[in-house]
Amino acid sequence: MAPELQDARETFATREFTSYVPSFIEKTFGSPHQKKQQLAQAVEEARAADYRDYTEAHGRYTQEWNAWRERKELAERVNAGDLVVYEEVLKEIGPFASLKNIASGFRFWFADQYRGGVEVDVKGEQVVPDEIKLLTSTGKLTKKAMPVTRKWEIYQDYVCGCMFRGAREIFSLLPVRFLVTSAHCVLVNPANGRYERMCLGSFAIHRDSLNHIDFRHVDFSEAAKSFVHTMNFSKRTGFEPVEALDLDRFD
Repeated sequence: MAPELQDARETFATREFTSYVPSFIEKTFGSPHQKKQQLAQAVEEARAADYRDYTEAHGRYTQEWNAWRERKELAERVNAGDLVVYEEVLKEIGPFASLKNIASGFRFWFADQYRGGVEVDVKGEQVVPDEIKLLTSTGKLTKKAMPVTRKWEIYQDYVCGCMFRGAREIFSLLPVRFLVTSAHCVLVNPANGRYERMCLGSFAIHRDSLNHIDFRHVDFSEAAKSFVHTMNFSKRTGFEPVEALDLDRFD
């Protein structure tokens, strides 16, 4: 509701002005006329303060109302399947901006209002430490090398977790029903020995399937493999590049 002009300060100051009766001492030693002028000035200042509060409140209301109207129009266009607005929503809300510590970047696209894809640029295996830190029975901190198989298992969970996070962000903001999500990283291409951005894995997922996953206890690697997916992974050597799933193969 739009704010209304309140006159609490002016009302109080006016009451002080109209009820003023000079005391005997003021009549004898002071100047009742000067006091009356001061009270009249206080009324004007109070009126100005009331109006200043009103204009500030009305300005905030107008700003918030305009923002609400823009969000409402945006939501209506999203529900109508406007793909341009899909990208505007993701850029404006910026759900991936807070995930910079998790992944290097996210890319997304939409074939129609219900189908799309999200690519995640994951970090290299260096994201998993090479050492395990332990406390001995005496409370001393010790270190030991991370077993190779354990390191790759953790990294696989990280990669698959990033793909799930990308899908979750899209599903949480847009009425998309189906996504192909993939993870990419800069690796040495064994065919030419050069560093290239290559796909580590991808999977296809429906919104309903994602909603049935308990992310508090899920094993991301096993969850990814429960869907149509492509991934070539070994616990001893890690990931081998694969072709990402093509959204066009799914109706």
